[in-house]
Amino acid sequence: MTIYKNRNVIIVGIIYGISGLTMIVHSTFINSFMLDSGLNEQLAGQLISISGILYIFSSPIWGAISDRVGRKNALIYSMGLNAVSLVIPVMFSNTLGFAISLVIQGAVAVGILTLIQALS
Repeated sequence: MTIYKNRNVIIVGIIYGISGLTMIVHSTFINSFMLDSGLNEQLAGQLISISGILYIFSSPIWGAISDRVGRKNALIYSMGLNAVSLVIPVMFSNTLGFAISLVIQGAVAVGILTLIQALS
Protein backbone atom coordinates (compact mmCIF):
# COMPACT_ATOMS: atom_id res chain seq x y z
CA MET A 1 0.00 0.00 0.00
CA THR A 2 2.93 2.38 0.41
CA ILE A 3 3.34 2.48 -3.37
CA TYR A 4 0.12 4.48 -3.64
CA LYS A 5 1.61 7.11 -1.34
CA ASN A 6 4.88 7.28 -3.26
CA ARG A 7 5.29 10.81 -4.61
CA ASN A 8 6.92 9.65 -7.86
CA VAL A 9 4.13 7.19 -8.59
CA ILE A 10 1.54 9.90 -8.02
CA ILE A 11 3.38 12.32 -10.33
CA VAL A 12 3.70 9.70 -13.06
CA GLY A 13 -0.02 8.90 -12.70
CA ILE A 14 -0.95 12.56 -13.02
CA ILE A 15 1.26 12.98 -16.10
CA TYR A 16 -0.29 9.86 -17.65
CA GLY A 17 -3.79 11.17 -16.98
CA ILE A 18 -3.07 14.61 -18.41
CA SER A 19 -1.43 13.10 -21.50
CA GLY A 20 -4.36 10.78 -22.07
CA LEU A 21 -6.78 13.65 -21.66
CA THR A 22 -4.95 15.80 -24.21
CA MET A 23 -4.98 12.91 -26.68
CA ILE A 24 -8.71 12.42 -26.23
CA VAL A 25 -9.50 16.13 -26.50
CA HIS A 26 -7.25 16.57 -29.53
CA SER A 27 -8.64 13.57 -31.40
CA THR A 28 -12.22 14.50 -30.55
CA PHE A 29 -12.13 18.13 -31.62
CA ILE A 30 -9.43 18.44 -34.30
CA ASN A 31 -11.65 17.07 -37.06
CA SER A 32 -14.47 19.52 -36.27
CA PHE A 33 -11.96 22.34 -36.02
CA MET A 34 -10.54 21.49 -39.45
CA LEU A 35 -14.00 21.40 -41.01
CA ASP A 36 -15.01 24.67 -39.34
CA SER A 37 -11.80 26.26 -40.66
CA GLY A 38 -12.76 25.45 -44.23
CA LEU A 39 -10.94 22.20 -44.99
CA ASN A 40 -12.99 19.70 -46.94
CA GLU A 41 -13.94 16.39 -45.36
CA GLN A 42 -11.68 14.28 -47.55
CA LEU A 43 -8.56 16.32 -46.80
CA ALA A 44 -9.35 16.36 -43.07
CA GLY A 45 -9.73 12.58 -43.10
CA GLN A 46 -6.47 12.13 -44.99
CA LEU A 47 -4.58 14.28 -42.49
CA ILE A 48 -5.99 12.30 -39.59
CA SER A 49 -5.06 9.07 -41.38
CA ILE A 50 -1.46 10.24 -41.74
CA SER A 51 -1.40 11.00 -38.03
CA GLY A 52 -2.78 7.54 -37.29
CA ILE A 53 -0.11 5.86 -39.38
CA LEU A 54 2.57 7.77 -37.49
CA TYR A 55 1.11 6.51 -34.20
CA ILE A 56 2.38 3.05 -35.15
CA PHE A 57 5.98 4.21 -35.21
CA SER A 58 5.76 6.62 -32.28
CA SER A 59 6.53 4.15 -29.50
CA PRO A 60 9.62 2.52 -31.02
CA ILE A 61 11.05 5.86 -32.10
CA TRP A 62 10.61 7.43 -28.66
CA GLY A 63 11.89 4.25 -27.03
CA ALA A 64 15.09 4.55 -29.05
CA ILE A 65 15.36 8.25 -28.24
CA SER A 66 14.90 7.53 -24.54
CA ASP A 67 17.66 4.91 -24.67
CA ARG A 68 20.01 7.67 -25.78
CA VAL A 69 18.86 10.68 -23.73
CA GLY A 70 17.11 9.01 -20.80
CA ARG A 71 13.44 8.36 -20.09
CA LYS A 72 12.83 11.61 -18.25
CA ASN A 73 14.46 13.82 -20.89
CA ALA A 74 12.68 11.99 -23.72
CA LEU A 75 9.38 12.47 -21.91
CA ILE A 76 10.05 16.18 -21.49
CA TYR A 77 10.96 16.54 -25.19
CA SER A 78 7.94 14.58 -26.39
CA MET A 79 5.53 16.44 -24.13
CA GLY A 80 6.99 19.74 -25.34
CA LEU A 81 6.42 18.69 -28.94
CA ASN A 82 2.90 17.58 -28.03
CA ALA A 83 2.19 21.01 -26.54
CA VAL A 84 3.49 22.65 -29.72
CA SER A 85 1.23 20.41 -31.82
CA LEU A 86 -1.78 21.56 -29.81
CA VAL A 87 -0.97 25.26 -30.26
CA ILE A 88 -0.12 25.23 -33.98
CA PRO A 89 -3.70 24.85 -35.30
CA VAL A 90 -4.88 27.65 -33.05
CA MET A 91 -2.27 29.99 -34.49
CA PHE A 92 -2.41 28.69 -38.07
CA SER A 93 -5.90 27.42 -38.89
CA ASN A 94 -5.08 26.41 -42.45
CA THR A 95 -4.09 23.23 -44.25
CA LEU A 96 -0.39 23.59 -43.47
CA GLY A 97 -1.00 24.34 -39.80
CA PHE A 98 -3.26 21.33 -39.40
CA ALA A 99 -0.87 19.09 -41.33
CA ILE A 100 2.11 20.07 -39.19
CA SER A 101 0.07 19.68 -36.03
CA LEU A 102 -1.17 16.21 -36.94
CA VAL A 103 2.27 15.00 -38.06
CA ILE A 104 3.80 16.11 -34.76
CA GLN A 105 0.88 14.68 -32.79
CA GLY A 106 1.15 11.35 -34.60
CA ALA A 107 4.89 11.22 -34.05
CA VAL A 108 4.72 11.80 -30.29
CA ALA A 109 1.30 10.91 -28.85
CA VAL A 110 1.58 7.16 -28.30
CA GLY A 111 5.29 7.55 -27.57
CA ILE A 112 4.39 9.75 -24.59
CA LEU A 113 2.22 7.02 -23.11
CA THR A 114 4.95 4.45 -23.69
CA LEU A 115 7.57 6.69 -22.07
CA ILE A 116 5.37 7.25 -19.04
CA GLN A 117 4.90 3.51 -18.62
CA ALA A 118 8.64 2.91 -18.98
CA LEU A 119 9.40 5.71 -16.52
CA SER A 120 7.08 4.25 -13.92
